[in-house]
Amino acid sequence: MSVLKSIFHRYNKTTSSYDTLHPETEHAQVTDFGQGVIAHLASNVLASTISSITSDSLMAKLVKLVFNATGVQYNIAQNGYVKFGDLFGGLIIQWGSTSCETNNHVAQILPITFTDWAWPVCTDFYTDDGNFPQSIIGARIINLSTLEARGRGISGLGTIITNSIPTFSFIVIGR
Repeated sequence: MSVLKSIFHRYNKTTSSYDTLHPETEHAQVTDFGQGVIAHLASNVLASTISSITSDSLMAKLVKLVFNATGVQYNIAQNGYVKFGDLFGGLIIQWGSTSCETNNHVAQILPITFTDWAWPVCTDFYTDDGNFPQSIIGARIINLSTLEARGRGISGLGTIITNSIPTFSFIVIGR
């Protein structure tokens, strides 16, 4: 009874007695108890939970089993992908970087093959010496497994530089 009294009643020093709280109508006076519990759990449990997920623990193995059951696959690399499986209707996101060859063309094989459709997004880079920007003129997906792109270097005056071997990054989204 005394534990319940300390939680649901507040001691009033002036009257030397307990004021009755009604949690249904005076919830703001009781909620600090819940916030204290949450803060304690977050500070003590969160760090150990994160370390157990990132290690080779039972929790990490369970997360991997859930990913496998839903079809989620991934390869976090410079040229990598995330395949969301059934969670998002088979959505696949792939990324990487590549350079055009001396003919200003590249056919980059993607880490995995798309099954239905794909849309590429490419970004431009500057040369290592910073003298001219490198521009991707066009990019497309051919046969659902290859990104084809053409690029040109452009001087500071706007002159096209042939055989500039542009380097660029890409993201391809598809299914």
